[in-house]
Amino acid sequence: MHEILTLINTYGLLGGLTAVSVFLLHGAIFLSLKTTDDLQETARAAAKKLWLPATGIAILFAIGTFIYTDFIAHLGINPGAVPLGALVSLLLVRLFLNRQREGWAFAMTCLHLVLTQITFFMILFPRVTISSTNPIFSLTIYNAAASPYALGVMTIAALTVLPVVLIAEGYTYWVFRKRLTADVKKLTY
Repeated sequence: MHEILTLINTYGLLGGLTAVSVFLLHGAIFLSLKTTDDLQETARAAAKKLWLPATGIAILFAIGTFIYTDFIAHLGINPGAVPLGALVSLLLVRLFLNRQREGWAFAMTCLHLVLTQITFFMILFPRVTISSTNPIFSLTIYNAAASPYALGVMTIAALTVLPVVLIAEGYTYWVFRKRLTADVKKLTY
């Protein structure tokens, strides 16, 4: 039992490292999009340095998923080419970084993140959370579903709050639409 828990903790740590490294890469690319001059070059250099570790850790995590999980025995939906698309999009990031096409590199990291999550949802289906003590105790979409009344209340709440959230997001986009510069005098709205 101790070996199993150690294995689960190691795999979980690898998953955390994957998330941190890919989001660091994603953030560095975003900074290269939103800055100019020396700040932009620093962000570009950081993104190029972060790409290899992020890609390597993500590949190790994918291999670990095949080795350390039971998803092959309990495969929900065959993800097909979706994981391959996630890998290819992460590999294309380097190509776009080398060509100083940060917009495309950012789009590829976004695509990688989306395709990775889709892969996880597909291979876990119908499970949501896997129990580490007994598979019978796993949370599935069937035993985690809300009642029709709760869904109705949440729909009303979402429709009430959604316009406020969209207005706040639009305002935030408008305020931060310009590139940041090292010269504070250039920041005008």
